[in-house]
Amino acid sequence: MQRRSLALGLSLLLAAAVVGAIWKSRQPTAAGDNAIAFGTPACEPVKLLTGSAKFAFLQDPRVSAELAKQGLCPELSKSGNFKDDAARAGDFDAVWPAGANAANDFVQALNGKGAVSTHPVFASPLAIASWKPLLPVFQQNGLLDAASGEFLLDKALPLMLAGTRWNELRDNTVYAVNKGLLVNTPDIRKSNTGLLYIALLAWMKHKHEVPTTQEAAIGLASELSPLITRQGFQESTLAGPFEDYIGQGMGKAPLVLIYESQFVEATRQGKLRDKHVMLYPVRA
Repeated sequence: MQRRSLALGLSLLLAAAVVGAIWKSRQPTAAGDNAIAFGTPACEPVKLLTGSAKFAFLQDPRVSAELAKQGLCPELSKSGNFKDDAARAGDFDAVWPAGANAANDFVQALNGKGAVSTHPVFASPLAIASWKPLLPVFQQNGLLDAASGEFLLDKALPLMLAGTRWNELRDNTVYAVNKGLLVNTPDIRKSNTGLLYIALLAWMKHKHEVPTTQEAAIGLASELSPLITRQGFQESTLAGPFEDYIGQGMGKAPLVLIYESQFVEATRQGKLRDKHVMLYPVRA
């Protein structure tokens, strides 16, 4: 069975006006002087606007050491909703959004506010944090590829849209609660990552094609909105739901949208146990 991974998490580092100025200052001037050079001990503060999911990576001692070698010391600020972030993006040296589309939006928002350039950094795919005791339940209900351990999101989508509850899943004695089958996500009004997730669902619902008309987009938004509103209170970033997943157990968070890098980092820090499992969302 062929699969196409839905883990589309390409991140772009968006250098804003001040970063352009810093970069220029590191080049030889007309007089032949050299300003700050990469690799010198001097550390230039860099004001960076990015999502909380990237904080652990950027604050890792090894990453900090490598950046310091380049003369860069990031000062991190947590991003929120795009409208507010776009309004204040010019106050930062760099913006690291959650994906290429968001990066392009920032480029447009910063148009005319100085030299702006984009740079690909690395990709961390979207994933779902879940629990090993639930894997047999997913398999019995056709939601899991047993061979690969991938979560069949397109099979789960009709169940979620139908309002299926955990206690309605076949052979579910592990988590038989009267609670809707949903993936816990951050608030899409405040989180680009939440928007990525709903965009993936829209792509699947639209026969694996990107909707290109306003009518199609509005129709999909109407269909998929219950998957957001039925969650109740939502955090503004990925960090909150993942902390609940680690600290409060399966009862609070049976399925949580994450980045692969979050799970890897938490594993490295010894925060996760054998009962925790990461699944990659795919289509059958």
